[in-house]
Amino acid sequence: MGERLGYVVVTYNRYGGKPFVGFMHDTLYSAMESRDESARFSKAASQERHVIAEVIELGEDKSHG
Repeated sequence: MGERLGYVVVTYNRYGGKPFVGFMHDTLYSAMESRDESARFSKAASQERHVIAEVIELGEDKSHG
């Protein structure tokens, strides 16, 4: 497995569109704060779903996709 680069908050809108990936966070705590803030903002507006994803470097090996 590659090196952990950080965390991102992925936002899914309620209509099933493509997910939106936000800014990279250095720590899980920072990503959790961002997710919670986004959830508070969107709860009244659009009922989006926000999840945290870990970003891992795959390397330069072409076999990873």
